[in-house]
Amino acid sequence: RPAPAEVGKVCLSDGRWIDPRYGSEPLEAGALFGEMAAITRTEQPCSAVGLSESVLLEIRWQGLRLLRRDPSFQRRLDENYRRSSLESHLRETWLLKHLTAEQLQRVSEETELVTHGQREWFGEYAQLQKLSIAEQIDKEPLVACEGDPANDLWLVRAGFARLSYRLGNGHRTLAYLGSGQIFGLPEIVHNWRRPPGSYALPYQESLRALGFVDLLRIPSRIVSEHILPLVRQEQLPRPIAQPRYQGVRIRSAAIDTVTESSPLPSELMEFMVDQRLINGRQAMVIDLNRCTRCDECVRACADTHDGIPRFVRQGPQFGHMQITQACMHCQDPVCMIGCPTGAIHRDLESGVVDINPHTCIGCQTCANSCPYSNIQMLPVLEPKTNLPLVDQEHGLPILKASKCDLCQSRWGGPACVSACPHAALERLDLMDLGDLQQWLEQRGDV
Repeated sequence: RPAPAEVGKVCLSDGRWIDPRYGSEPLEAGALFGEMAAITRTEQPCSAVGLSESVLLEIRWQGLRLLRRDPSFQRRLDENYRRSSLESHLRETWLLKHLTAEQLQRVSEETELVTHGQREWFGEYAQLQKLSIAEQIDKEPLVACEGDPANDLWLVRAGFARLSYRLGNGHRTLAYLGSGQIFGLPEIVHNWRRPPGSYALPYQESLRALGFVDLLRIPSRIVSEHILPLVRQEQLPRPIAQPRYQGVRIRSAAIDTVTESSPLPSELMEFMVDQRLINGRQAMVIDLNRCTRCDECVRACADTHDGIPRFVRQGPQFGHMQITQACMHCQDPVCMIGCPTGAIHRDLESGVVDINPHTCIGCQTCANSCPYSNIQMLPVLEPKTNLPLVDQEHGLPILKASKCDLCQSRWGGPACVSACPHAALERLDLMDLGDLQQWLEQRGDV
């Protein structure tokens, strides 16, 4: 944020200068900084500079996880977020970017922070996988229910949520929502435009937390008064022509003619959500109709990584599409939770989740946390003999975590993709439904 011109420069010990065009905030004794980046596993948005002798206490993720169990500490985190980051997050949403500072402040004052589920969702996810799809959905925390009054607009801040509606005795999944996406806007816009005396439509779909979701809730009254009048009409959703619910009365629980928000077949959507593949930003997808099992991809990976491939050519399948057991460089990398040395980390420039072999101690925390079993514990080889190094005390091989690194050291991208002679293998962002739809269309599946 630009600062007044009279702010003076500050020289750091390494000779760098703090740019006076950007503002700063003094931190007093007892102040917290960096806690939201640590909790959400995102990049640190600010720099902290010691201008005098200071004593600091570094609290790693594990400590924050314990401290958040204290309601007073959690309230303090929420207050810090509301004071320092909430308006920035609201401003990043396309619907709110045209608001003035005063209007944005008014919206932020009315915004509520809501969390469903636990960030360590992978344990519960493993248990839910044993249930039927209908049972899984019924056990997911309900954020907003179809047929209920559309009283709030929901912005997803972190995690994932399922968008679905009831169909017969089960549910049909329409889409999944991730960071920055919105729920409830079509209904609120419809009600804002409706003629006087007509019915106000309730939510037409339900929103459920997929393991964990962090949301911002804005009352529909605030949306109608302070947001919608400033948005160009062509940017807003069209009127809901065939509402599934009118007023509080259910019109039909099985309308299949409603335009759905997903371009993909509903069965594929169910597969993607229930396997939680929506988390993958760089998933390895194989067309089994083209794949001849020649293993050129495996050999190319091994040639790039000292003779040891970093993926297994197997994984969940839908039709002839296979999501191979290789690191997907997830949007929500739960493998990073609990690493005692910080060896597993996300590269800020490329977004690749990587492991530093020099600081990995082989504790297996990341491998045990990965819900997709995409991290392997492999023996460390002695450079000269190429034999496994052995722990002298226990006589066991020394293991370290290994996973796909998207061939960062290789020019031309992942070796597996380049080596496939039949163009059967592709890296896709499974959060981008258009990306997956294009891949399927190229193969005549959509």
